[in-house]
This record gives sequence, structure tokens and C-alpha cells, in this order.
Amino acid sequence: MTRRRKAALPVVAVVAVLTGLWTTATGLRETARLESAIRRKRAEAQEARRLREELAALDAARAAWDNLPRAELTPVDELFRRMDADLAAPEVSDRGSEPLADGWRRRRVEVVFHEAPLEWIATFLARCAEERPPWRAVEIRIVASETARGYGRVALTLEGLERTERAP
Repeated sequence: MTRRRKAALPVVAVVAVLTGLWTTATGLRETARLESAIRRKRAEAQEARRLREELAALDAARAAWDNLPRAELTPVDELFRRMDADLAAPEVSDRGSEPLADGWRRRRVEVVFHEAPLEWIATFLARCAEERPPWRAVEIRIVASETARGYGRVALTLEGLERTERAP
């Protein structure tokens, strides 16, 4: 070998080592970035699967409701009469309705019991929720009675979904 070649070998070796170190450092940095992107995409895919399952369940529930020819809410005063309670009938006042899609509407009523046993109110709310379509308690206001323990004035705001006509 010539002298020139012998002198160039250490320089070439140093350049090769430095190139290898630079390539390794760049690769490690790129690997960390790609690993983060892969983790994020996996989380997004999992969330998309969860949303698809939720949408399928909601679509099934909507299909069940849409197949009902009519779904009228049972009047609250009728529910009270069915319970055969020794209480004064509540004051029921309609708070209006809001039209929704496909012939559905949301109705709200306010029911006021002036003096009722508080544990009976829970039974009444359970009965409202068991109806088909159900009434749902949106707001409950209770003022305890000063004269009788376990009694009070209860004002309930109930809402429910109903359809009086089939969607076109």
C-alpha cells in the first residue's frame, strides 16, 4: 500500500464511525416519534370502534322506537289514579311540547303534591319510569313539612317522548 492510502484509512474510518453514529441517533429519534404516532393512532382506532358500537346500539334503539305506530305518553293524573293512594290528587300542569324529528315530540309537565309522604314519591317516580313510553324526572323540588315527619311539598318536572302519528 502506498503512503497516501495508509494515511486516508484512519480518516475514512473516522468518517464511517461518525456517519454510523449520526445515522443511529437519527434513527432513534425517528423511532420515538413514530412510536408516539402509532400509539396515538391505536388510541384513535379504539375510540372509533367504541363510537361505532355505540352508534349501532343507538341505531337499534331508534329502529325499535321508529317501528312503533304510535307512542303516546300516559297522562300523569291517570298514573296517579292507578296507584290507588289515599292522597289528594296532584296539580298537573302542561309545560309545553317541543317537536322533534320523524313525528316525535318532547312533552313536559309539572306535577305538584302539596302534602305527600316522601317515600311514596319515589314509588310514583318509579311507576312513571316503567310506563312505555316512560316519563323521566327532570327536576325535583322538595320542601319538608313542618307538621309531619316524612311528608312534604313535592314539585316534579317530568318529560317524555311521544309520537302521535307515524313518520312519513
